[in-house]
Amino acid sequence: MKKIYILLLNLGYWLLLFLLVVILYIASQINSVSGPSITSLSTLLIGYIFIPSIISFYGSYFFLFQLYIKKVKKFKLLIFTGSLIIISCLTSLISIYNFVNSEQALLEIGLVSFFLNAFHASIGFILHSFISWFTDVKIKDELSKKTQLLELEMVKLKLDPHFLFNTINNIDVLIETDSEKASEYIIKLSSILRFYLYRSSNSSIYLSEEIRYIKEYVELQKIRTSNEDYVHLTIQGNAAQKEIAPMILTPFIENAFKHSPNKKTNYIDIQISIQDNSLIFKCSNTIDKTKKAEKGIGNQLVENRLKLLYGNNYDLNVNISEENYVLNLCLPL
Repeated sequence: MKKIYILLLNLGYWLLLFLLVVILYIASQINSVSGPSITSLSTLLIGYIFIPSIISFYGSYFFLFQLYIKKVKKFKLLIFTGSLIIISCLTSLISIYNFVNSEQALLEIGLVSFFLNAFHASIGFILHSFISWFTDVKIKDELSKKTQLLELEMVKLKLDPHFLFNTINNIDVLIETDSEKASEYIIKLSSILRFYLYRSSNSSIYLSEEIRYIKEYVELQKIRTSNEDYVHLTIQGNAAQKEIAPMILTPFIENAFKHSPNKKTNYIDIQISIQDNSLIFKCSNTIDKTKKAEKGIGNQLVENRLKLLYGNNYDLNVNISEENYVLNLCLPL
């Protein structure tokens, strides 16, 4: 908690106490209750109420709370608490001694002072406990957000090593059989790597850049199979001047390739529809029947990133059957 808020909480407590004393004094005057002069009353209030209250409140606020979090034995904690309240009471009695005519009245006043100071000590402890709890919650929340952001950045910047190695090997084969096409794929791979290194760390990019990356990624995946029907990519609409967070769509596409290993019989269908104020993305793929399809950790982190970036202004649905994995995503533009 910020120091200014802690200061305001403390000031607020003493202001409420002061207002309560003023209200009680005004009420006594309205009811014509005779009492000491303003000077004597001020002396009594400062000596009997405020100074002892400050001793009990801040003794508990600083020292009692510290003893508690250090897990001091309950007996020692009880002795300190009792000593603190007794010291506060003695301060009250010393300040009021000259105004009391009998020992009975002094005893009654001392008893009232005991409960008042016990109350202030309790409030001091509770207030510091609340501030400490609130600060811990904020720190944990900030650490959680930083951890989450770090995880999201790792997902965003993660380049599948298998894809990279397989692509390089396929290009190596093409160099001997079709050098012109091999050169074309090297340029695409270079563009992908450049995108990862220099553009994926931005808070937003042009949608056209994301789409260009997707096209190049799909083209590089195609060289790993002779099945022309393995991947279908359909893009509709105008992406000009529209922006999107980088690497929002691509992890879902990468996941589709990862879970559709049979490139001869399986298929992947990617549809991107760009409208005036929204983007509709659909990615479906057949899955290995022998393996259970699940929403992986990577996809979960991407969903967390969607929540962080778009709040509730997006719609994500995943349908998993025995043979197909279908993802539908709608994002505002």
